[in-house]
Amino acid sequence: MSFKTKINPSELSQMTQKAYEKLIKKEVVKAQKFGSVPIMVFSDFEFGCGTVATLMLLGKQSGELTKFYKKAKLERKKENDFAKGVCYFEVVEGQPTRLHIALNEGKGKPAKMTKNGKALFKKMGLSPNIYKGELPTELLENVTASLSQEELTEIDQTVDDANDTQALGLVAKQYKKAYKRVSLELLPIIQQKAWGSLHAEHLAIATAGYRAASSFLDKYEESNDKKQERFAPIMEQVTSNKPKLAKIAAKIKQELSKQAQVHGNADDMAAVLADVKNTLSEMKPKVAEALAWLDTKIANAAN
Repeated sequence: MSFKTKINPSELSQMTQKAYEKLIKKEVVKAQKFGSVPIMVFSDFEFGCGTVATLMLLGKQSGELTKFYKKAKLERKKENDFAKGVCYFEVVEGQPTRLHIALNEGKGKPAKMTKNGKALFKKMGLSPNIYKGELPTELLENVTASLSQEELTEIDQTVDDANDTQALGLVAKQYKKAYKRVSLELLPIIQQKAWGSLHAEHLAIATAGYRAASSFLDKYEESNDKKQERFAPIMEQVTSNKPKLAKIAAKIKQELSKQAQVHGNADDMAAVLADVKNTLSEMKPKVAEALAWLDTKIANAAN
């Protein structure tokens, strides 16, 4: 089940900032229950009251939201003040809730979004961490797990072979799609350390993220100067993210391995308990006989 906004974006240009703030506060409360949700952000949106400030719209990017974003791409080329991505909430004891926003499409500037949204974030009790393209380093600071050199080499060789028939533009799109899934589905689990919710598909998503990064960098190196110049900004992001994606895949693999070990111990314990039950069953007749013998002795002593 995905979060869907109740805000009609077509009404925003006539809406006052105060009216919008009431609506977005309710949206944020609901969105926090979903772990992570898609988001679009405008740093210089003009409301109906004339106030220019940051605008956030949370929820599944479909229907009216999709139309709104496409319209902005056509009408706000001069401003280029918008972007979209995913967000998730980090509850910090004794501090404002941390709102992490990972932007993966658009040219809006995180610093401007933070500055123009300062009053809004304060009213909602949020501390924003808006970043573009790169995975947050702080979440992975204490991750010591790593993929083996054999695993990394195998992935790199696989993508090298596949890239013989793929264009750089296609590989870039594949990376963006894979990165989005990692941001949306895996970062909240890592942030909350919700390892018990992991399953095999999460490892597949993490591995696909690393593979997509490796594939892009491999194809980039094989491309001509003109194409390299065009995709240079993405190359910088992917170069930074690739080792982080490897860490994410390794951490998830490690936690899944721990789960398997725990399940194995549980199976062993079940076998032990079954043995105990069988032993007690075998002892039951002998215990009954012993109790009967004691009853006889006690009766004879009484007489």
